[in-house]
Amino acid sequence: DTFTYSCKDGVVTVKGETDLAICRGIYEYLKKHVHVMLTWAQREIKLPAELPSCDETAGGTPHEFRLYYNICAFGYTTPYWDWKRWEQEIDWMAFHGINMPLAMKGQEAVMQKVWLKHGVSQQGIDEMFCGPAYGPWQWMGNINNHNGPQPQEYIAKNAELQKQCLKRMAAQPPLLGPRLQEVRGAWLAPGRRRQHPSRRPHRLGPLRQRLLLHHRRLPGRRLLDHGPLQHR
Repeated sequence: DTFTYSCKDGVVTVKGETDLAICRGIYEYLKKHVHVMLTWAQREIKLPAELPSCDETAGGTPHEFRLYYNICAFGYTTPYWDWKRWEQEIDWMAFHGINMPLAMKGQEAVMQKVWLKHGVSQQGIDEMFCGPAYGPWQWMGNINNHNGPQPQEYIAKNAELQKQCLKRMAAQPPLLGPRLQEVRGAWLAPGRRRQHPSRRPHRLGPLRQRLLLHHRRLPGRRLLDHGPLQHR
């Protein structure tokens, strides 16, 4: 995406290949010539009585995809944000040229709906879910039930927030192309085991055991053994 901006007689002109590029061009002008910044801590923009003039200036990025967030941000930073805070965040993304933000709210609502459909009890689901700040680690299949369960009101609120965020990101015309998280299948809900007691789930062992098992299936390939990991 590329853009140009200029200002003459207090009138700012911004051109860009996309709407997102224009947003970034507006912000570049404000930042470099009006000396204001949009940050998480400072949202108010105070404009001078007359906007500073400047010659036409070009800018842009050679990168087609500008990813924002990693999965852990939804536990470290955003678990208790309301719609007003998300609305500010989406505006911040647009002015900073983000076109591929992760959109991961509402995971538990989807999981719960699927598990209830497959016969898992609400009690079993409650025994599974972690607290809000630990959601990402559950989504990655690392932990279960830590600081849980989540209140149903919170689960429903997050599902609604996800819909609001996606609608805002896809506003006319779309500025951002959010990336959605698939529901992982790395866990077995406790209620599922009680429902099917004859089925025996298998727990994967340490990484080394799995590598050795994989090696046995690939005859003729040598597995390097560096011994136990050393902390330095």
